Amino acid sequence: MSGENQVYSWKDYTATVNGRTLIGIDSIDCDIEKKVESVYGKGDTPIGFGTGNKKSSGKLTITEEEYAVLQKAAVDAGLNDLTDLPPFPIVGLLEKKNGEKIKTKYPAVKIKKVGMKKKQDDTKFTRDIDFENLVMPVETPIGV
Repeated sequence: MSGENQVYSWKDYTATVNGRTLIGIDSIDCDIEKKVESVYGKGDTPIGFGTGNKKSSGKLTITEEEYAVLQKAAVDAGLNDLTDLPPFPIVGLLEKKNGEKIKTKYPAVKIKKVGMKKKQDDTKFTRDIDFENLVMPVETPIGV
């Protein structure tokens, strides 16, 4: 592999919520989890495994200014805060200069927790928004 190959970096990432590009996004995390348990029979070692439900959740960290825009939209819709919003999509796009792309669609995100912290000497304030994916995220490589 050559050192000339561009790899994806944060500058290549764009996230949109309801068609609006998030400018003050600091990070987005997503976990997909499936319940897996060992099955025991005779003896003390597993003889197999069983699987259960899948679930997906994540966290979006945005600036205080970006949060104010989202909060205003919620209030304008007659809601108290972001946790009252109905499920909505988030679309993430990684795009290199050579045209390679990876699109990640979170089709139905439901906000379950909004956190904030501020401390002396901070150069920016952020909000953590924890969400549940009601529909599993889908990643699609384009031109890779």
